[in-house]
Amino acid sequence: LDRAHFAAMTYHLRRPKFFEEVKVALPNHLSPTHHIRFTFYNVSLKTLKRGAGHTNASLSKLTKIIGFAFLPLLRGGRPLDE
Repeated sequence: LDRAHFAAMTYHLRRPKFFEEVKVALPNHLSPTHHIRFTFYNVSLKTLKRGAGHTNASLSKLTKIIGFAFLPLLRGGRPLDE
């Protein structure tokens, strides 16, 4: 089971739209602390284009966390339906 999913978006788009569908296996019993975390990264394409043969370690230097959000799975004690 994957713990992360990465999706690309258009460069410099003010209102990005995501068209990917991700299915998540959830536990049978949800608590108010269950949530999904979204982390948003900036990938430095200029640095990436300069060199070739990047390793995973060097690619991690090209990414910077620019934001994150949490989606609670329960609202008012009931699962979200949208």
